Amino acid sequence: MKCKGSSLVSVLGSSDGKANQSLSYSLILEGIWVLEPMRGKAWVRWNQVSNFSESNEKSRHYVLDRGSGLIRFGDGIHGRIPPKGAAIKATYRTNGGEKTTTCRRKL
Repeated sequence: MKCKGSSLVSVLGSSDGKANQSLSYSLILEGIWVLEPMRGKAWVRWNQVSNFSESNEKSRHYVLDRGSGLIRFGDGIHGRIPPKGAAIKATYRTNGGEKTTTCRRKL
């Protein structure tokens, strides 16, 4: 794998269309992206929040538990639910020793 200034990408799975879906992740997360059919099948970046207290049904938010690596999406009231069947991917960094190195990979 070559590491030349881009981020690693992993497909985490797909949305089940249900409230509070969780996916597990174990690397240094940079972002979560959801392939949204209503946006012309474009990858849309969702935003990490510490909790859903200020999220509404339109908020593209997720919560990350760094200890367990668990990523959780909203319930449709507090945070949006990814569309059912939508692919979900993550970008992340790897540590290359002296400095952080970024790479691109697709699973």
